[in-house]
Amino acid sequence: GCELLKNLVLTGFQNIEVIDLDTIDLSNLNRQFLFRHEHIGMSKSKVARETVLRFNPSCNIIAHHGNVKDSKFDAQYFKKFDLVMNALDNLGARQHVNRLCLATQKPLIESGTQGYLGQVSPILPQES
Repeated sequence: GCELLKNLVLTGFQNIEVIDLDTIDLSNLNRQFLFRHEHIGMSKSKVARETVLRFNPSCNIIAHHGNVKDSKFDAQYFKKFDLVMNALDNLGARQHVNRLCLATQKPLIESGTQGYLGQVSPILPQES
């Protein structure tokens, strides 16, 4: 998620929403470069927002500290987006986002890592 958010901001995306239910743990610091020791215990989405805004202060980023499976992130919520990108490590959450994107006909860029392996898959309405 850190790499994706950084790349979106640096390539000119202007309106971004981030959802993450996690807080920063010591074990995150060696691989999630937006976080520092003083951020331990804080919301990942909110700290990531503040950090990447230093790269591009004109970007509009809304950070949600919550679960993407929460009812407030329903189909109506997803309808407002042109594109959905996810970098989730939870299979149930990934499937949930995929279902919502299919239901709302929104393109999804699905990405994830496991160890040293990474994958990215575009899921396009009516095409994939």
